[in-house]
Amino acid sequence: MTLPALDIPLTLPIELPLLVHPIVVHFAIVLPIVILLLEVSNLIFKRRALSVTSLLFMLLVAVVYFAAFFTGKVDGSEAGPLLSAAGKEELQEHKLIGTYLVYATILLVAVKAFSMLIVRGWAKGLFFLVLILFIAASIKQGDDGGELVYKYGANIAIVSTHEDTIDDLNDKIEELEEQLEQSKVVSGATVEAVKEVQQQLGASIDNVVDATGDVVEAVTNYVNETAASVGKAVKEAVHDVNSSAEKVPQGQAEQNASSPMSEVAPVQMPKMDRASFPRGDIATH
Repeated sequence: MTLPALDIPLTLPIELPLLVHPIVVHFAIVLPIVILLLEVSNLIFKRRALSVTSLLFMLLVAVVYFAAFFTGKVDGSEAGPLLSAAGKEELQEHKLIGTYLVYATILLVAVKAFSMLIVRGWAKGLFFLVLILFIAASIKQGDDGGELVYKYGANIAIVSTHEDTIDDLNDKIEELEEQLEQSKVVSGATVEAVKEVQQQLGASIDNVVDATGDVVEAVTNYVNETAASVGKAVKEAVHDVNSSAEKVPQGQAEQNASSPMSEVAPVQMPKMDRASFPRGDIATH
């Protein structure tokens, strides 16, 4: 059976220290048992002082249970994040039952005051029934609290040690994240610098290719012009030779006319293509 959610809408004006809850809950379990002993004694001795003392103890129980609730809330908030899923579920159930017990102390005081006013046997019997149920619930709550400590490790030394270790690891993770961000910034700057160098180097290579192409073109033009001049001079020389050949025998004239120097072919120099000029690729990653 699942109990409806219930809470105490109060906030203490002071901050409670850790690990006070185990001290308070001992009183929360023992005091109802003391009240039961006083009530049994009152059945025997029938002293009104015992009944009044029992009522005062019940008011004290109400105060102790309120203290147990708030100290348990502090310890539970500290231990909860370190518990397993089953441990967290057990902690929530423990808190809910503890909240019901706080309200039950108010009911217990009301039933005790009612039995003192009515002074009837059935009223006293009702009070005993409520008191015994309250004691049983308190003992069960104490057992569940011990299970939280010894089974799930709530607020014990080893858990505190693990918590310190987790805090250290979180600090280390934050430090590594900062170093990673710095490395990314430095790496980005390096990549940009390499790209800039690559662009400058590419521009330099283009300039060299352009200059080389201009030189080759100038040399080609010069060679062609020189070849044309030489060819023209050779033709003029051949013409002079042919003119003189009329004065020599026919066989020698034909031999001079077929001389290989009668024609000169122009020189064709290869032109430089910028796209065919080899250049290296610079890795930027």
